[in-house]
Amino acid sequence: MKKKVVLFVIMMMLFAFTSSYAQVRAGSVTISPTIGGYMFEGNEDMDNALSVGLRAGYNFTKYFGLEGYAHYVPTGIEHSNESVDFLGYGLEGLFHFMPDSKFVPF
Repeated sequence: MKKKVVLFVIMMMLFAFTSSYAQVRAGSVTISPTIGGYMFEGNEDMDNALSVGLRAGYNFTKYFGLEGYAHYVPTGIEHSNESVDFLGYGLEGLFHFMPDSKFVPF
């Protein structure tokens, strides 16, 4: 299982370092690999873990879009050998503040 996660992380890093140009157009589709960390609250008794995922979106106009995401977190219970893996997912509405600039915050 850990070999699959490491392979997935390496593949995402290869995609992350390709050159790209920020541009938001109506009807455009986006697909973005993600990597991060998941830090649990102290009362949850879970180990902090690496999070890997994927985001996919569609821009209805150059200002408004919709994006879905999913992330996988392989973790475990503190002071135990039990593993707990979970998948988080969601859907977000986007508003692009400066769609014509090189930096496009949303």
